[in-house]
Amino acid sequence: MQSPSVADVRPPRIVDDLIPIILENNDHWWPRDFQRLAVVSSAWVAPVRKCLYTRPILSTFRACYLFVRALTENPSLRSFVQGVDLCPVPDDTVCHGIIEKMMAHVRFILGLQGIRSVKLGGALAVSAERFIDAVTSSNTIVDLCIDGSALRTFCLFSGPPLLWDGILASKFTSLRTLRLSCVEFTVPPLPTSYPMPLTELYLENVDITGNLLVDLCQGPWYTLRTLGVRAKSAVGNDYHIRCMIQRCVNLETLRYEVRDTHGHGAIFDHESPPRHSLRQLLLSGLDVTPQSLDDIALCCRNLEELTVLGHLVRISSTDWASWLASDTLPALRALRTPHCTTSPPFLYWSDDMIRHVQVACSARNIVFCC
Repeated sequence: MQSPSVADVRPPRIVDDLIPIILENNDHWWPRDFQRLAVVSSAWVAPVRKCLYTRPILSTFRACYLFVRALTENPSLRSFVQGVDLCPVPDDTVCHGIIEKMMAHVRFILGLQGIRSVKLGGALAVSAERFIDAVTSSNTIVDLCIDGSALRTFCLFSGPPLLWDGILASKFTSLRTLRLSCVEFTVPPLPTSYPMPLTELYLENVDITGNLLVDLCQGPWYTLRTLGVRAKSAVGNDYHIRCMIQRCVNLETLRYEVRDTHGHGAIFDHESPPRHSLRQLLLSGLDVTPQSLDDIALCCRNLEELTVLGHLVRISSTDWASWLASDTLPALRALRTPHCTTSPPFLYWSDDMIRHVQVACSARNIVFCC
């Protein structure tokens, strides 16, 4: 039998249907990687464009300009855009006329039809409601993020202001996730009750002024399932958290983390209303005592995952083991604790102490981590 010649041997070929799977199974592609992949063959063009334009990250005003130019020259690309991260940093060297053109590009992007997620950061985080108002398809937005963290580089001691008034509240009727970072968040009295369909709310280094955080919605927060708060101090934030726990009747996940270890935050006590919907609880940097565990067990009867971290946890390994043996949280399946006790004297746990808690967890089929 005659062996095939070199000319007859065909190089291996990737099945076209596998291309989207290849792209989706690696979240570390660089834009230049996409550019190279797009010229492999025509079969790669559409999947690569989808990856590039589904949610572009635009960190400079020039990137905004190039993005607008691409969409203008090739309108078919607009169908790929599902969201956008707009985080151009401020530049004092840019003249006023150029700034106006840059803002026109930003408003063009925010005016795209059908986008579902928007992140405003950098220079756009300053009085971000100006740009939020430019979102044309506000009824399709399900994820909104305002991030003022980049402005710390420019010596702003407090976060940029953000006013959430009735006009904004009435625009985002489909909003499910709201993320705020490093802003001064003002909640004015709302003249009427607006629905707040949020399922997830995340606050990081947010100073709340005006009314309480819970006043974003008049009446119970029936839809909120996840609340995450990271703050410098428990002072001024504990009360907001307590009110949210009281009004969020279907809350399932609560994460509350503070960095200032001099605070003595407490969000649960014997007067706290039952919140049996809560399944996951993370407390970090708060003053936690054996009494705190009893209060948590009383309020969160159906808790499945408990994480307690920080340098203010005043619970010994013996206290943990006794509490676990009491079976006060029958649904608990995972526990994470620090490997020390702060209550004087400060004490790192020995291997025997850790093993003591591990045995108590194993007896109840609880996954333990410290």
